[in-house]
Amino acid sequence: MTGLLQQIEAEARQQIADYRGSREFKHSPVREVFFDKMLKFDKRNPLAVEDPQFEALISGKDWYVFSALHGTSEEKLFVRMFDRQIPQLAGKFEVIYLVRNEGHFRIYNFSDGRSFEPDFVLFLRQKTGKLLTYQVFIEPKGKYLKEHDKWKEVS
Repeated sequence: MTGLLQQIEAEARQQIADYRGSREFKHSPVREVFFDKMLKFDKRNPLAVEDPQFEALISGKDWYVFSALHGTSEEKLFVRMFDRQIPQLAGKFEVIYLVRNEGHFRIYNFSDGRSFEPDFVLFLRQKTGKLLTYQVFIEPKGKYLKEHDKWKEVS
């Protein structure tokens, strides 16, 4: 048994890659990153349950890009809170788009190559006349994940 474990360890070590991040980012048009996707859920998955009340909230909102949100309760609470902030944001920004990231892209940690998919991306463009656009990555989580996901804030 020990020999088998040593062999597994040796093979696993060969698979380990060194990761080096780059501060150089390549831009892509939003339309090439975000697109309509067909999401498939097992009918027993709580994310598959339709939420007509929530869908009524986001339907017709110019700032929410997709027509549905198959997310957690924390994510839906975030969108509700965000909706209440729109009047204040609209005073400062001429463009406001909240986009759900359903596996469209990942962010990688520079030090170890770990990755995650932020739940939302917020695009904001100021009204100041100069072209200044913000991209904000948002991941609403329950308190129980705060320590577990701390690495995402540090990286």
